[in-house]
Amino acid sequence: MKEGDKMNIKPLGKRVLVRPVPVEEQETAGGIIIPATTKEVSVFKGEVVEIGDDVTRVKVGDLILVTQHVGDRANQGSEEFYILDEEALLATIDR
Repeated sequence: MKEGDKMNIKPLGKRVLVRPVPVEEQETAGGIIIPATTKEVSVFKGEVVEIGDDVTRVKVGDLILVTQHVGDRANQGSEEFYILDEEALLATIDR
């Protein structure tokens, strides 16, 4: 989705629409690069892109942490998003 494109998905009630943020590679002190795909992840980082009318804890643009297998997937174009209950959000992350 390009900047300026209109989001066609609007969550209802206390739900939020989250775009997953890609996990970055890490480099060890010895210079070994660990690809993001080899890590076992139980939570993921995402950016809130839309919120329902009853959401009070986060706003559009917030970075959040969410348990890995929570919510429902939704696609717009080639991008994947998750629709999550506000209660499923674990934490916000300062930018």
